[in-house]
Amino acid sequence: MPQFINMHPIALQIFMRYSLLLRRLFYILVLVLPFSSEAQNGFGDLSYDGYKLVFSEDFNYDPATFKEDPAFRQNWRLHPNEDCTNKGACVGWGYEIYRAWMVDMPEPGVIRLRDSATTPADCINNMVGNPVTHISGMLNLTRADSQGVVSMGIIEASIRIPPYQGDKSTSAWPAFWVAWGHNGDCKGPNATGGQTEIDIIDNSDGADRSVQNNIFFKTGWKGIEGENTQNTKVPTVLSADFHTYSCLWEPYSATFYLDGIFLKRIEFSEEKTFSDFQSLYITLQTNERTTNGLEMKVDWVRYWVPEKSLGAYLSHGYTSPAFAK
Repeated sequence: MPQFINMHPIALQIFMRYSLLLRRLFYILVLVLPFSSEAQNGFGDLSYDGYKLVFSEDFNYDPATFKEDPAFRQNWRLHPNEDCTNKGACVGWGYEIYRAWMVDMPEPGVIRLRDSATTPADCINNMVGNPVTHISGMLNLTRADSQGVVSMGIIEASIRIPPYQGDKSTSAWPAFWVAWGHNGDCKGPNATGGQTEIDIIDNSDGADRSVQNNIFFKTGWKGIEGENTQNTKVPTVLSADFHTYSCLWEPYSATFYLDGIFLKRIEFSEEKTFSDFQSLYITLQTNERTTNGLEMKVDWVRYWVPEKSLGAYLSHGYTSPAFAK
């Protein structure tokens, strides 16, 4: 039996009160502080001061016909903006390739990317050389002329990632990232594709209690230079609901946030990231034995530019109603 059963009532009341306080303190120390920007990193939470919202997509389309809607098709592709691999339809970065029928809208305003453990007849290996064991869904925000649409600023989306399956090999690989500007010239001094890649979500291990962020960049065509973070643990199960994943992209750094709270900052002190306009991707990538039928959902996507850069951004030539000028 508990040892305090014979304590004086007043002493017992004091004990219980302080016991509750200690439990609350434990919660703060173990769960909250590791997720607090001010407590550990000295960086504040996400602020939109000085930024202008220039793109906002809430997916307000008819679920039955959204893929044919001109407004949707003007901004979104259901396949990658990748013209330099000569792999055609066999593009994929895990063990998957992408097909338009794996993207649907189960309810108004929510895009769903689905996974199927299916080996297609037309693709034995994908662009990275992995055997194709799945078909999956993706969203690619790119202009019709293959020009990218996002550059430095705040890039964010509300996403519900798939649940962790207990180990990496059977879990999915949810990703939200920007890469590849215009790929018209794949080689040589005028090439701009692939100069900077920023991974706002890159949970290759399938975890849903942490967020992996990466940034890679090229200096000309000398090859990829890069730096990445470790997984940042968070005090919530990310697959249980939608969460806002944000990146503040600046010339010498990329800062990542979850629901507006600071996660990680990657700095480059010697060289700038390449500021070409990039394509935006939300992809349900897979591992070789990813569980069949996993899903990733997207509620909205937004892009903010620094107010001082608004003129240069608008001169890039956007015509879609989704772009607020």
